[in-house]
Amino acid sequence: MKKTFDYNRARAYARSGSRSDLITGQLSLLDRLKGRFWLLLLPIVGLSLILTIVLGRTPDSDPQLVDVLMPADAKKGSAEFAEPSAHFSLENGSVIPSNVQQSRQHESLAAVLAKEIIVKRGDTLLDLLVREGLARNEAHSVVGALTPVFNPRRLQYDQALTMTYEAPDDDSIEFKSLNIKLDSVHEVRVDRCGDNAFTANEIVNEFQTRTLRAEFEINSSLYEAADQNGVSFDMLLPIINVYAYDVDFQRDIRAGDYFEIMYETKVDTNGEVVCSGTTSYAALTTQGRRLTLYHYRDSDGVVDYFDENGRSLKKNLMVTPIDGARISSGYGMRRHPILGYSRMHKGLDFAAPSGTPIKAAGDGVVEFAARNGTYGNLVRLRHANDYQTKYAHMSRFARGMRSGVRVKQGQIIGYVGTTGRSTGPHLHYEVLQHGRSINPSKIKSKPGRILKGSELARFTEAKAKLDVQFASLEKPAVFAQISQPEA
Repeated sequence: MKKTFDYNRARAYARSGSRSDLITGQLSLLDRLKGRFWLLLLPIVGLSLILTIVLGRTPDSDPQLVDVLMPADAKKGSAEFAEPSAHFSLENGSVIPSNVQQSRQHESLAAVLAKEIIVKRGDTLLDLLVREGLARNEAHSVVGALTPVFNPRRLQYDQALTMTYEAPDDDSIEFKSLNIKLDSVHEVRVDRCGDNAFTANEIVNEFQTRTLRAEFEINSSLYEAADQNGVSFDMLLPIINVYAYDVDFQRDIRAGDYFEIMYETKVDTNGEVVCSGTTSYAALTTQGRRLTLYHYRDSDGVVDYFDENGRSLKKNLMVTPIDGARISSGYGMRRHPILGYSRMHKGLDFAAPSGTPIKAAGDGVVEFAARNGTYGNLVRLRHANDYQTKYAHMSRFARGMRSGVRVKQGQIIGYVGTTGRSTGPHLHYEVLQHGRSINPSKIKSKPGRILKGSELARFTEAKAKLDVQFASLEKPAVFAQISQPEA
């Protein structure tokens, strides 16, 4: 069937710019029925009506319908049928010239891309930049610009760097900046300021210190109760390490125990928490005991936690030299799981996954670090007041563990394993005094320090200020400004 087209209406459309001039529905019934091509127009008219009723679309709002009503050969046949306007309408009725729209499309392609890079072992900043696509001379320029504000040799393993690039088009990409976060407050940044020129700056972020108070009953574990009350694990862990000298968190904590804490956080200008601060006060009530601790800086600038009487909570020996482990076997007579008969168990067994770090229970000297029969890999330490501690069944020793080496309390000396006579990965921990084994959980070791005289009076004054500050904070936790005791 031969196709026909109403050129009069097409010319009217070209003059007016109104696509309504192309709407077939405006023709008279006689004109619509003229000729043999009415069968072709009828489905188009029906489609137009359906879209108008159901979707609210007309040829005026749908360029695809205009293309149907205005064939391509008709557009090509006369300059009058060219697009009446080289503008594209916005929803608010304003228009954008096509050349401006193309420019905006080009600008959107010039996107800034960010990529986080992790420093690997043996990496230098120069090698890292070259590996990420910079030319060697360009990488040298970046390092040279950075050196006056930051020594590239200070890069550490696993440190994160952020590199940004600009992609002006699909075929090219250009390095724009490098950001190195040094800590929660400080960072350094290198920016491109020319074709191959760079400038570096040190950035000090502004943060606000907020003091929070929380107190709650423990119904399951201290970890879970703290999390439910907004106290993060990172904030809680240092306090648990201090309490670990007196409390076995696997056995001593009971439902109904109570915990109080006052601590700082640092927030950025958007109110987002960026890092945890110092816990200035905490109190744990368990099994009828109330154990308080106060953060105190003495007149020499030494910082520690003390109880209400000015005694350091840090003791000569820790009760549990491993974090997050449960006691799988206690001290005393027991039926041996391998030998099958009862015998004295001279220590505590802490069940933990292989590779869990084991810490020195106190300051001391390594007496033995080697394989030792049923103990497997064993470390034995000598401490003050004729104490000794043993750590058995290790998977491996920490680097440098050998006889005669001095270790500090809390230092990692090895890792949990199942060497020797063992049914599974665990730490066997023994404490001896004057050569005789004693129950590690019953140790009454002395405080590391007891404040006296003018230092005790100074501490008492600082403690009173912290008590008043805690009482002044409302429940639940609210924000408040903190005034630290002067050193």
